[in-house]
Amino acid sequence: MNSVEPGIASILLAAIAAGVGSYAGAYMKVKAEVRAATEGLRQTIENLRETTQAVESEKARIMIDSTMGAELRKAVYALATAVHALMHAMCWLSWDTQARRVVRRDLSQAYDAEAHKLIPEIFGQMAVIQLLDPQLHAHALPFVEKLVQLDVDYGNAIVLAERDADTSVMRLAELLDLSAALVKESDHVFGAEMALSRADLTARVA
Repeated sequence: MNSVEPGIASILLAAIAAGVGSYAGAYMKVKAEVRAATEGLRQTIENLRETTQAVESEKARIMIDSTMGAELRKAVYALATAVHALMHAMCWLSWDTQARRVVRRDLSQAYDAEAHKLIPEIFGQMAVIQLLDPQLHAHALPFVEKLVQLDVDYGNAIVLAERDADTSVMRLAELLDLSAALVKESDHVFGAEMALSRADLTARVA
């Protein structure tokens, strides 16, 4: 009996050791799989986070560019409106003076009021365009400078009427041709500006 019991004990110990080893091996395998899965999940989350940030940054860029494009178009349209309103006032004053051969005080005062309203608007929109698109500003600046100089010429001709009406009439009649020429030039300038602003917006969003 005593000789059998040690044999049984040895078998039991071997079985227990084998069981423990098998369990330990299985545990380590599961632990390694869990660790690998955890690392994979962590990497997936990190990749997703980076992708989300990139997408959000791109969406923000597109939104900013779209907003800038909209503001640029508004500034160009406002500038074109003010410019054409001023040129209309110029042409009307010159045409009326040429037709009547006299400088009407009420019409010259109306022009003066219109110019004082529109010139600051033109300068303001040019400042906005310079901030949003320096290329467009550089394109429009020579034309705007011509327009401002023409306004100075109109002012001088109007003031001249107080001491030399005939010369004032002649000068305002001469300015009609210059005004008409500037109107034609404006069609080219602002047509090109609209095209440039649309092209710039497309390039920004693309």
